Amino acid sequence: FRAIEQIMQAPIPPTLKEFGLTEDVMARLPKPDTHGGLFAAFIIVAVILVSFLDHGLHVSVAGIILMPFYILWACVSMIIPMIAIVSLLIWCEKTLLNLLNENFKKACAYKKAYAHYEIKKKEFDTWVRKKHEEYWRSLSGIEFENELGKLFSLMGYNVNFTPKTGDGGVDLFLRKDGKLTAVQCKAHNKRIPIGVARELSASMKDFHADNAIIACFEGVTQPVTEYIKNKPITVLKLDDIVDLQRKHG
Repeated sequence: FRAIEQIMQAPIPPTLKEFGLTEDVMARLPKPDTHGGLFAAFIIVAVILVSFLDHGLHVSVAGIILMPFYILWACVSMIIPMIAIVSLLIWCEKTLLNLLNENFKKACAYKKAYAHYEIKKKEFDTWVRKKHEEYWRSLSGIEFENELGKLFSLMGYNVNFTPKTGDGGVDLFLRKDGKLTAVQCKAHNKRIPIGVARELSASMKDFHADNAIIACFEGVTQPVTEYIKNKPITVLKLDDIVDLQRKHG
């Protein structure tokens, strides 16, 4: 597993010190987003109240009935343009602060770097989870198919998904080196019965597949093992899938 860790290293979060900042400096910096949000809320409320009173829609049965339609009209005709104006003011304030306040400029760079770190951290966490059985067991049937499709793509296969209904016992078609492989995915916490293997064997003939794979968690029953002994059908258990993900992921 150490070799796998060397492929993708855990991202390191940026620090304030790297950007010449401290917690105290950050606390004293102006916050245009907060000011702009409060200003926008005040403007929106004022516009609605003034316009509502101007149209004479007083508290009455008719006023209550018309209120939702009026709010919708107000959003389209007044509030949305007002929000656009406020957003422009916030952008102008940020631009000026970047030009005039060196610490603010550093803080913006730090926040951008930290946001990038959070994205990379999320990607790394997902990558690590895929190396463990718990991740695969947490997937639904469709998610299991999708993740297997991604894994086979990483292994160099051209992957095609079949329709979710009426798939003829095949969830994925893999093409590589001129050969076609039919894959049946079973995200079940029990051994796969003989019926699945027979259905997949029949589908191989229908689709002229060269071989097939039963991808599952717990393997297959003894009758299935006997049935596929002389057939080009491979059983891919969860530990096999995890090993392949560690190797190719």
